[in-house]
Amino acid sequence: MPVGPAARRDGWRGVASEEVDELSPDVSALLRRRSRRLLASLVAPYRLRLLAAAALIALRTGGSLSIPYLVGQAIDRGIASGNTSLLALYVLLIGVAAAAAALGNFGFLRGGSSPV
Repeated sequence: MPVGPAARRDGWRGVASEEVDELSPDVSALLRRRSRRLLASLVAPYRLRLLAAAALIALRTGGSLSIPYLVGQAIDRGIASGNTSLLALYVLLIGVAAAAAALGNFGFLRGGSSPV
């Protein structure tokens, strides 16, 4: 392996192959394992933050995507049948879904602003 300023600068990547387009399966598997280990070591200090971000994104997406479904159900079951108590329940569920989406959005956007 060459030693010099460029090699030291690029050495942190740890997975660069030579100037080879096609690698043997053994070398390819070795590079994939090294890449996964490198990624795991870089992500490890932020594991909880990544899980929290994923949960908040899931909450925001689930809340946002449930609103059209709930509106459809309110129209089909509440308005079509004339059942106002069922319609009121769907309106309440739509409000809960909107609040969940807003909470997920707020948490995600504010969670990234704290210093590392």
